[in-house]
Amino acid sequence: AAERLLDRVAERLDGFGKRLDNLSYKRVLDRGYALVRSSAGRAITAAAATAAGMAVSIEFHDDAVAATIGERVLWQSEAESRNGTSPKRSRVRGKDKPNQGSLL
Repeated sequence: AAERLLDRVAERLDGFGKRLDNLSYKRVLDRGYALVRSSAGRAITAAAATAAGMAVSIEFHDDAVAATIGERVLWQSEAESRNGTSPKRSRVRGKDKPNQGSLL
């Protein structure tokens, strides 16, 4: 009876260990994400928390590398919003509008 109890406890502990492992940030790194840390080792979670020339480390699933923050990069959508432009959308109006039919 004691042996069966120990087996069940061992199985439960093993299950808890697997759950804990699945919650680890390392599993996120395995999916292709990276963790950026300051020189003090703290996670950097926003670009606003960085400055050009700041030393950081970038942790990947297999290793970490040293890096230096450069100038901020504007993605196309950000640049368009700053310039007051937006992607052009074509609109079909009136009789040229294709018939979508009925869903009912």
